[in-house]
Amino acid sequence: MKNKSKTIDYKYETKTIILDKDSTRKLIIVNPRQIRAKQVKSVLSALRLNKHFDSPFVVNVRANREVRVLDGTHRVEALKKYFDQRVDDKVKVMMVVYRDLTDDEEREVYTKWNKSVKQSVEDFINSYRDTIPMFERFTTELPVSVYGGKTKLKLRLLIDSYLISKEHPFSGGTSYTALQFIKKMQNLDGEDVDYIKDTFKTIMTIFNKVGYSDFPRLPAFRPTSFRALFYLIRNNKIILGKNYVIKRMTTVLANSVIIEQCNEYTGRSGSIQAYERFKRELNKRTTKKFE
Repeated sequence: MKNKSKTIDYKYETKTIILDKDSTRKLIIVNPRQIRAKQVKSVLSALRLNKHFDSPFVVNVRANREVRVLDGTHRVEALKKYFDQRVDDKVKVMMVVYRDLTDDEEREVYTKWNKSVKQSVEDFINSYRDTIPMFERFTTELPVSVYGGKTKLKLRLLIDSYLISKEHPFSGGTSYTALQFIKKMQNLDGEDVDYIKDTFKTIMTIFNKVGYSDFPRLPAFRPTSFRALFYLIRNNKIILGKNYVIKRMTTVLANSVIIEQCNEYTGRSGSIQAYERFKRELNKRTTKKFE
């Protein structure tokens, strides 16, 4: 007999809660997203005008009475700033309250509540980081982080570049959903990390010879060019030899305006155009051809 399908759901209740400065400070942000200052400012401005943000917080209350915020990071930040200015005020908010969810269940609830809201792939990587076996290796052994920064490359760009480097012909980028991308990351193993590290360090050797700590600002580390360069290095260092790839790219591209020009292209098609142009320049007046 065919088993009947069933839907497993987590029960929650909706409550009206009054927050003040102390209770807001005690809220625990489960998945700290990249804070968008403009969004926080918008919520704060509304609060100052006695306007409410309407949308509910989604929280998980555990047995130790921790209130863990699954959705509402920007609102929490805005409330903290508001109460810093108006210490004695109180704000009535709506909370969707789950109870005693595990870490895995919290991630599922976060995904559920954000399916209809556009969240960045980086937000999902941050939420699922504990489920990605190689996450710690990436972020401790390479200058990368979930959201990137002045001295850190975005982890997503690095992984995206690696995934497309295995495709032939070069596609310019992936088209996975956020959760599909998480699945791909979860399937990476130590050998993948070693391969990615070696290719990344080769790019650093060629295009950041001076050793700038704020290397993400350099043209070669912008998404359009980085994806194309990663593909060229990964797929040619075995065929042509790593030393030749480094020498040829250093001579032809490292101090050229070509990379800067190619960053004017955007998206997957832009990376494909960059790849074709880089390859054409590298293959001029030489018998050893890049593929």
